[in-house]
Amino acid sequence: MYYAKFFAAVSTSLFGGRLSANQVNGIGAILTEWKAKSFDSRWLAYMLAATYHETDNTVCAISETSSAPRLLATFLKYFSAD
Repeated sequence: MYYAKFFAAVSTSLFGGRLSANQVNGIGAILTEWKAKSFDSRWLAYMLAATYHETDNTVCAISETSSAPRLLATFLKYFSAD
């Protein structure tokens, strides 16, 4: 794989021409594991797409928080009145 060409294409098509160090590190970690374990390229595509989607299109670590009332409203069926 040509990393420079890959990162240039990803940067242009998904991130407006700029990648942060965190984005490069995150994508690089996935690519390193893919290369080390010889996953099928379809799995690589899946891992990159899922990471992109699940991180709000940033490919950076995100923090999700919610208040107790919101959690109860969303997941009420999982809580008992006790």
